[in-house]
Amino acid sequence: MVKRLFLIMIVIFCILGGCYSCAGSEGREETFILCEGLDVETTGFIIDSGQPGPVVYIVGGIHGNEPAGIAAASAFSEYALKKGRVIVLPRANIEAVKAGERSVYWLGDLNRAFPGKERGLEVQELAYEIFTHIADQKPDIVLDLHESRQRDPMKNYALGNSIIFSHPEALEPVMDSVDFLNRHRGNLTPFVYQIDSIPGTLNQSVTEILDIPVITLETDVEAAFESRVKDQKSFLDFMISEWCSFFPSD
Repeated sequence: MVKRLFLIMIVIFCILGGCYSCAGSEGREETFILCEGLDVETTGFIIDSGQPGPVVYIVGGIHGNEPAGIAAASAFSEYALKKGRVIVLPRANIEAVKAGERSVYWLGDLNRAFPGKERGLEVQELAYEIFTHIADQKPDIVLDLHESRQRDPMKNYALGNSIIFSHPEALEPVMDSVDFLNRHRGNLTPFVYQIDSIPGTLNQSVTEILDIPVITLETDVEAAFESRVKDQKSFLDFMISEWCSFFPSD
């Protein structure tokens, strides 16, 4: 009953104008460039409400064949924050995104290269710039958007419809987001949460080195694209509102 009341409060909070809306709020948007001048140069944007509030960092496109996360992250520019600040890097691995592949052969897997190196292989330098930019922005939370094949306990690479974390402060919002996403799924595969920490991933590096909670969403790449984008957007909607309620402006 308490959980249900909490979720109802979150929905009301969103409807009445909690952290962001589709239009109307004052604020500003600016862009930033990582790895400028390199083949892996990529651009992100910052939406700043100009009002005190939480800071959230959203990353999409670490793998180029996971388009739903890229679409959901890119669409966030349509929103106007009412408080706080959101940093979005929608196409982190731009060359893999262009190729539509998990990674490109000459670069390697970006999500095994964190925290990266300032001077190293190009994939290490890209990982380093993303990691350093997150550290500089000092977010309250990082939302890491991915896709995978349908979850299979016999295959550790099949993580579809999972939400992954290892920082203890992420437990409550993860459990609540799983409940939220599963409320009206009907016959669709439900989401589960998983505590994991794979070396070299953005999740592991930011969590363990920077002590910032990272939550990784994995939608089922075998589901319809529109359904996956909807899940990704619903996750972002809920998590942003969740952290706004945890970190109200002064």
